[in-house]
Amino acid sequence: MIKISEQMKDILPLRKKTSHKGDYGKVAILGGSEGMAGSCYLASSAALRVGAGLVYLLVPSSISDILQIKSCEQIIKTIDSYNLKYNKLIFKQILGYLDDKNVLAIGPGMGQDSSLNELIGNIMNNFDGKIIIDADGLNAVAKDKSVLHKKNIILTPHLKEFSRLSGLSISEINADRIGNAKDFAKKYGIILVLKSEETIVTDGNELYINKLGNPGMATAGSGDVLTGIISGLLPILEEFDAARLGVYLHSLAGDLASADLCEESLIASDIIAYLPKAIRLLR
Repeated sequence: MIKISEQMKDILPLRKKTSHKGDYGKVAILGGSEGMAGSCYLASSAALRVGAGLVYLLVPSSISDILQIKSCEQIIKTIDSYNLKYNKLIFKQILGYLDDKNVLAIGPGMGQDSSLNELIGNIMNNFDGKIIIDADGLNAVAKDKSVLHKKNIILTPHLKEFSRLSGLSISEINADRIGNAKDFAKKYGIILVLKSEETIVTDGNELYINKLGNPGMATAGSGDVLTGIISGLLPILEEFDAARLGVYLHSLAGDLASADLCEESLIASDIIAYLPKAIRLLR
């Protein structure tokens, strides 16, 4: 029997009867590369499942046609490059797509081009909405953390990614996960979601430690789903609340899926499929 958190119940607002899709945000997800269409697709599906009004996939030409066929609710915006990288034309095109967006998620399946740090830095200088960075986006940021000059960006590293970001070894991180997480978040003015068996969410002062989740969630695409969930909550919540509620719903949905399917059979899309049940229980 899963006990629902009263604290988390209070975070998610009820929808007004007179609301329309514009009230629930325009979320853009920048990512994808050859062979990695699934990452941004999972993130976009999760964002829609938690209530985002409109979700846009900003993807390179190598996977645009695949996602045009696969997607129903998502809006596909094609970037004129085989895979993502920085040059002035690509940057200008991305910036045009971001013109009226509230939230930007950067990183799912993005690839490893050496110019991605420059691309992310230029986007941050010119985008006024809320930003979450995951996966390949984190690896790009780790090369030059000076791009983290905006307040309340959400970073969602697992332990190895946090090691690259912080310069600490995994053993050093594990010696004091809470202290290291808080120090990093405070130093860079960001919201850190340090993913592990007990995920930590902190802004350097406030702290949430997630107690839900199960080993079945250690599966390809699970992190992309979390990114999508947080992205979908960001239009209606402040960054810290979106991050901690997103982590909670992700794990709650994973536990519900595991109870029905078993840990070994759990895949990332199952977490998305059980989000409605998780939200209903939270209500």
